[in-house]
Amino acid sequence: MNNFWFTWANLSGQFHIWDFLDGGNHFELAPKSKRVEENQYDVGDRVNILISNKIRATLILTGGGWILDAPPDCFKLAQDPVKKSVQLTCIAKLVEA
Repeated sequence: MNNFWFTWANLSGQFHIWDFLDGGNHFELAPKSKRVEENQYDVGDRVNILISNKIRATLILTGGGWILDAPPDCFKLAQDPVKKSVQLTCIAKLVEA
């Protein structure tokens, strides 16, 4: 298992609810806010996220680091392999239906 520090960030001007589909964890992020957590993952593990019941993102741990499967206009991924840190930033403005 590898320990990683994750920063979940909301750069939009709206509140977002982040649901982690595999672990049952969920929380609300205020506009322009962040949440930091430490979690353990092995190569091949996935983190499936649903933001405010509207957009999905999946982080996948490969031998070379994390890759992001998500709409490119909705998220930014930054990582530092030396510090084992990952930041996923939601930049999407969610429109109410």
